[in-house]
Amino acid sequence: MKTVGELDCDRANSSDGAHDGALSRSVFACTHIPRPSRSLARRLIDTTLSDEMLLTAVAQRSTFHENGFAKIPLRVCPTASVRLHIWQTCNRTLRTENIHDHRFSFHSCVLFGALEHRFWRCHPSGKLKSRFDYYPAEDAEPYRLHYSGEDQLASYGIQRIYAGQTYSITAGELHQVRAVEPSSITMLVEDRSQLLPYARVYSKRYGRMCTEIRPRRLSVVECAIMLREVATMLTGRWRWPLPIAQKSRDCRDEHLQERRSEPWPPPEMHHADRFLREAYRNAP
Repeated sequence: MKTVGELDCDRANSSDGAHDGALSRSVFACTHIPRPSRSLARRLIDTTLSDEMLLTAVAQRSTFHENGFAKIPLRVCPTASVRLHIWQTCNRTLRTENIHDHRFSFHSCVLFGALEHRFWRCHPSGKLKSRFDYYPAEDAEPYRLHYSGEDQLASYGIQRIYAGQTYSITAGELHQVRAVEPSSITMLVEDRSQLLPYARVYSKRYGRMCTEIRPRRLSVVECAIMLREVATMLTGRWRWPLPIAQKSRDCRDEHLQERRSEPWPPPEMHHADRFLREAYRNAP
């Protein structure tokens, strides 16, 4: 595994930035948007949970992403967007995420857990992989993936990011993400002031045709449960990480109960775990 400095140098020298020459890498400097942090996450979550109409609007945009996490957009505006990614508790069922890029640049902070990034680029020495052009959805419409041939992709670095650390991804930069600790949670701040026309996805999951993906949406209750769980974690009321080595959930609950006088964890945390497990078990 390369050092952070070596990997950053490789990424800077990669010629596979903003694809198709649509926009230069310098355009996506991502310098004018705020960096995500635990304090920002807590303020936005608290505001959302205290406003029923806002919570409903957030839930209507929230989905279970096929790459293995719940995606909750906390704020969306024409030039920036803030969202949470919540990976499931059970690591054994984590999917291997598609290789992909983004239409926008963004900063991301790992609030809890840890992520492993693998970076890719088009290179003659790489293996052929099926490419799909991703076009975003409008409201409740499914998003579209158009097959556009094959590219030779080669990996050129792996980087791990731990809780409390912030990283940045440039628009058009190919990468792959894996949660390496259970219940990993990240907060993204997207720079949407200039967007690429589409994003690229490389995957074996789809046939060589136009594919429509309709992710399952979160209900208002599911969204509220997850946000309350994250808010409680951000207040530091219980130790991180969860004692996952316990043989059963009852043992885990007893272990946590010893640390505080109030009943813990609350029943809704069990429901959140169940929602996540069932969603990913039933995903195509």
